[in-house]
Amino acid sequence: TTISVYPRGNVQNPLAGFRCEVFDRMPSRDDAEELEPLKLSTDRQGQISIPADPDSPVKFLYVYSGTALLARVPLIPGVEAEMAVEVPDDSARLNVEGEVALLKSELIDIVATREVLMARIRTAADRGRWDDVDRFLRDLRQLPTLDQYQTRIETLQVQAVYAAQQARDRVAESRIKQLCASVLESASKHLDPFRLTEFRRDIESMRPRM
Repeated sequence: TTISVYPRGNVQNPLAGFRCEVFDRMPSRDDAEELEPLKLSTDRQGQISIPADPDSPVKFLYVYSGTALLARVPLIPGVEAEMAVEVPDDSARLNVEGEVALLKSELIDIVATREVLMARIRTAADRGRWDDVDRFLRDLRQLPTLDQYQTRIETLQVQAVYAAQQARDRVAESRIKQLCASVLESASKHLDPFRLTEFRRDIESMRPRM
């Protein structure tokens, strides 16, 4: 049976490169990792071909977008030459997943740069090199703040949630909120402004009084 996979309400836009797994029976939570499904990817026409199996005629097709399960379909390959499987349009969530990956990468760079600058500031202060301290402090102030980071995340979430709501996809809406919440939690933890305030106060306490 040749199966065509396309987003809901948009048969003219087949989904190419989507991961599919075909099981002989529906896996349970306990034995899902033990089963060895037939693994396929949709071609440029958004199609896969599943061979008939007289020994195990009933199959269960799972269609994924990234790690998200989009569809779970029982079928008997060979009974029909062609089938169509309609899945939710996951483009909004995929876009957020990509943007969140970029935000997390940027967060790592920001934190690493901040830690290097703080180490240099403390070393310069210990050695009495206050011109260097002031220069490094200026560099530290130019790094993105938690407020700026939060604004980017909130803007991304609002736009993506609106797109999911327009598509009437509550599952995608929920996943988008979870993705944004995860990166916001990391940002709140690693870009805590209180730590920087305390650090600056400590450095200023070391500065000689004129």
